[in-house]
Amino acid sequence: MRIIAVFIFSLPALQALAEVSGSLSCKVKSNKVIVVSEGITTEYKGYTNTFEVGDEFIFKYSAQSMSSGNDQLACRLMDNQRNSIQQWENLYFGEHGHDYLYSHPDKIEAGNDVTKIIISEDQFLCVSNHRHTILGRYYQSDYHGMSITKPFINHLETQITTFDCRTIENNIQKVIDFFADK
Repeated sequence: MRIIAVFIFSLPALQALAEVSGSLSCKVKSNKVIVVSEGITTEYKGYTNTFEVGDEFIFKYSAQSMSSGNDQLACRLMDNQRNSIQQWENLYFGEHGHDYLYSHPDKIEAGNDVTKIIISEDQFLCVSNHRHTILGRYYQSDYHGMSITKPFINHLETQITTFDCRTIENNIQKVIDFFADK
């Protein structure tokens, strides 16, 4: 019985030790799926159970220290209408992390063979092998962007979603500073 109690009380140690995060509220402005089949291009309004024009979602970025000794940089597209995460990219650095990290005074750039994340005051870039999301600042803390999704199964189709975003919580510089001495 004591062994179980010790294990249950040690579970919080597996969680993040410190986290800095920021977020933007985004609204879908356009959504299109383009498919090429037998030489014919067809356009659709989107996939079932994914973003539609007018939908709102949260773009979140974060940096955190993990109890494993690694640090994590992450970006996520959280679809509140469908209670799902449309994109979640994580990179790990430290004793057991194998991803690269370049820290600049005004930008953080990180990646590996499959994933890349760039965070700065002017740009967010979250890339994986099936989704590329980029946001660019166009006025103070207002951003516009696009997400390009390429499903694994059929490489002859692509979803392109454009959106406009407003900052909810701006911690870009804190995320950059989080990795300054690492």
